[in-house]
Amino acid sequence: MQAQRIKIKPQVPKIDGRLDDAIWQQSPVSSDFLQLDPMEGEVASEKTTVQVAYDEEGLYVGIRCYDSDPQAIVSRLTRRDGETQADWISLSLDPHLDRQTGCFFTAYASGSVIDGIYADDRNKDETWNAVWEVATSIDAEGWSAEFYIPYYVMRFSPQDEYTWGLNIERHISRKQERTHWNLMQKDQPGLVSQFGKLHGIRDIDPPLHLEYVPYAMGRSIVDGGADYFGNAGVDLRYGVTSSLSLNATVNPDFGQVEADPAQLNLTAFEDFFSEQRPFFVEGASIFQTGDYDLLYSRRIGRRPGYLPVPEDAVEEDRPEATTILGALKLTGKTQGKTAFGLLQAVTAPEYADINRNSARDEYRIEPLTNYLVGRVRQDVLDRTSGVGLFASSVHRRGGQSAYVGAMDWDLRFREDIYNLTGTLAASRAGGPASRHSGYIAHVEFDKRGGWFETEAGLAALSPGVDINDLGFLRRGDLLQSWGQLQFYRYKPIGPFRTFDNRFQGEAEWNYDRLLLNHSYNVSNWADLHNYWRIHLHFGRELAVMDDNDVRRGGPIVKRLAESWIHGRVETDERKTLSFYLHPDWRRNDGGRSYVRGLRSGVVWKPLPSVQFSMEPRYERKVTDAQWVGALRGADGVDYVYGELDSRTLDLTTRAEVSFAPGLSLELYLQPFIAIGDFGDFKELNAAQSYDFSPYVLEENRDFHRRSLKSNLVLRWEFSPGSALFVVWSQSRSANLGDPTDEDLEFRPLSRIGSSFSDNGDHVLLVKASYWVGG
Repeated sequence: MQAQRIKIKPQVPKIDGRLDDAIWQQSPVSSDFLQLDPMEGEVASEKTTVQVAYDEEGLYVGIRCYDSDPQAIVSRLTRRDGETQADWISLSLDPHLDRQTGCFFTAYASGSVIDGIYADDRNKDETWNAVWEVATSIDAEGWSAEFYIPYYVMRFSPQDEYTWGLNIERHISRKQERTHWNLMQKDQPGLVSQFGKLHGIRDIDPPLHLEYVPYAMGRSIVDGGADYFGNAGVDLRYGVTSSLSLNATVNPDFGQVEADPAQLNLTAFEDFFSEQRPFFVEGASIFQTGDYDLLYSRRIGRRPGYLPVPEDAVEEDRPEATTILGALKLTGKTQGKTAFGLLQAVTAPEYADINRNSARDEYRIEPLTNYLVGRVRQDVLDRTSGVGLFASSVHRRGGQSAYVGAMDWDLRFREDIYNLTGTLAASRAGGPASRHSGYIAHVEFDKRGGWFETEAGLAALSPGVDINDLGFLRRGDLLQSWGQLQFYRYKPIGPFRTFDNRFQGEAEWNYDRLLLNHSYNVSNWADLHNYWRIHLHFGRELAVMDDNDVRRGGPIVKRLAESWIHGRVETDERKTLSFYLHPDWRRNDGGRSYVRGLRSGVVWKPLPSVQFSMEPRYERKVTDAQWVGALRGADGVDYVYGELDSRTLDLTTRAEVSFAPGLSLELYLQPFIAIGDFGDFKELNAAQSYDFSPYVLEENRDFHRRSLKSNLVLRWEFSPGSALFVVWSQSRSANLGDPTDEDLEFRPLSRIGSSFSDNGDHVLLVKASYWVGG
């Protein structure tokens, strides 16, 4: 595709979606879109034309989406980066022409937008937000979209003449038809590597750009009394060079971010929660390293608790999060195809309110801490392959430091069909008396693309490896092997439009050569002609040893073999009312432990600007031998287990009302209940066995927990990059001590109702940020 230069400033098109400016009468027109769905390779049923123009500051793209039935165009409003079933057009660019990275800008027919980045050729990340413009217009011939993408958004190295990767994708909702200007075939292994090319951009100088977003906020917390708080800070982005960006934040506030979901965790390992804070999610892909989370940015600003409260003190209160004094991130890619990133953050010391000997005091529970992460990745071979280095350090004033270093590679051969990937990492953590080191070694061979794919790998995680000061790893002391075969059918056959089948097996040992996992599973997905989806997944886990309780002072025990199966049915998302059902069943060979669960979801779109969804989840889990504790007995330590009958209910509900593309009201509401009834306590007779003797425990280990989390967020993007947030959130909870038989009765409606009246706090927050740049 050829770009047309805009030579006279008055010719710059007005971004109104109408394509009636002079430049659109002159620019070359490109068309000939092909279908990806429903019939790959067929000519598009509706015509689409694309024109590209440019000037010294940015790229202009005009797209005309002709439609034989304009009244049937599906136009729905949604919040930024929100997904809904509607007509849209997407512009994708690869300004480095590295066939691995890029950015995309999507506009719905309504004018609502999505933007994001590509990484590693295959992955899309919609957490990236840029300041750009688009306008849409519906008329008697169909609809059109007019884009303006400033050069500083994309960041690229200067050249005499530019050739960029380019693709345009169109979605026609009522037909479920997706078309491409340059067809990205389903049986090919990548996305960015299938882009076409944009030629003709010359005689421009990529700008050095400074933008900053100051914010001010006020917050009121009601918890019996009222606590008022005000704050201010700034986010900054500076183009150090045309391909190098510096992002910095001073005293950031993330009060508008949605709360983490509640869940029941009875394992020895912590839960993983996704990052939602804008500063950390934007550009995070540069720090990703293969299959391991060496950077888990949720560690930065976590709830303070590194230092324990004295045993003779009673804790009365502690902050919910550690204050981030400041953070900066330097990212870019050179002309030599070297991508790099540097992240540094400093968090403040934090204190808990304690009561010791009837005197109130503050006690330091989190030291002043500096986090530093460095990442570099070099494109090699055909430039879709890469080799990278990673390093991180955590330094605490008066505390222990931690270090991680790693090398990773992704080597692709034969047009990216064959991949050899791997990671070598080393860690060092702990203080002088408890310092420990370890390593991760991972190698994997993949075949991607075509009707048949395969994967095989080996990994070793040493007993001393510990990356959790700044990364996330549930455990070390593990040797792993796995293999997978996957078969695809992309063309219709019988009742199916497409389907795929997967066969997978894996085995795991610890470093004492005890078998911890030996399992097989089969997975099937199919798309039907009525646009329903069905899924069936079943597997078998053989009898092995279980060393998870060792991490909480327990022994290695035998785990009985078990079988499991779950499925999923999804209805047509185009309908006003759609739903899915996801049943789950698991039982061990003894029949005393089992899981029965049902997850479902309902989405209702009564108006083009309104959407409601509810995802109820119920699970009943009976565990024959649930860890209770290592208790002191007459003859030493007794390893005590118990039968646990637990039930959980989660009623996550969301509602969204969009008044305009930049103005929305969103509700998130999660009532959560977990009830557990312990019985038949038992003592393990011998390690590495499943042999127990009755045990008398004079304690009530039953539990009744419930919580209610909610956010109501009014978001108004009153100008590009500038936003006003008004947030009301509440967090209620109850954890009944020594629950009675009545407390253990599972009465869903009653328990859900009680969660709305439990003790908790309310937060009202108003935050305004203003983008300055251009």
